[in-house]
Amino acid sequence: MATIKVKRDFSVVTQHVANIGTSYDVAKYHKHDLTIKTSADELSFNESFFGEVAGFYVYVDTMNGVSSKPTLTLKVTMDEQGDYSFFPSTEAEIDIGITTSTKGSAVYEFKLPMKQLFKTGDVWMFIKLDQGNCRLTDTIVVWG
Repeated sequence: MATIKVKRDFSVVTQHVANIGTSYDVAKYHKHDLTIKTSADELSFNESFFGEVAGFYVYVDTMNGVSSKPTLTLKVTMDEQGDYSFFPSTEAEIDIGITTSTKGSAVYEFKLPMKQLFKTGDVWMFIKLDQGNCRLTDTIVVWG
C-alpha cells in the first residue's frame, strides 16, 4: 500500500487585537507571512507567494454583548487596506468554549491556489462579528 504525504506549512500570529466589533477596521488585523518555509525552497524577499491555501483558524476571547450563537466573518486580503481579497467575507458560527462562554474559535476551509499579486508573501486577516465585540487573540493560516 502506498503512503501519500502532503507537505503543509503554517503561519501563527498571537498578537491581541482588542475591541473587534460589527464592522471591519483597517487598523485591526493579523498579518501573516506565507514565505516562511521549512525547507530549501524558501522564497526570497522579492518574490510573490504562490501556493494552495488549505484554511484558516481564528481564536477570540473577551466576547461581550453576544448571543449563544455569535457569527464571525473573516476576510483575507493581499493588501493591508483590505481591498484585494482572495478569501472573500465568509461567515462561521463561533464555537464557544466549554468552560468559558467568552472564548471561542472559528475555522474556514479554502483549499484553492492563491497567487499574491504584489511582490510579497504577506496576507492580512480581518474579522468582524454579527453582534457585540471581542478580542482577536490568535490566527493560523495553513498552506501547502
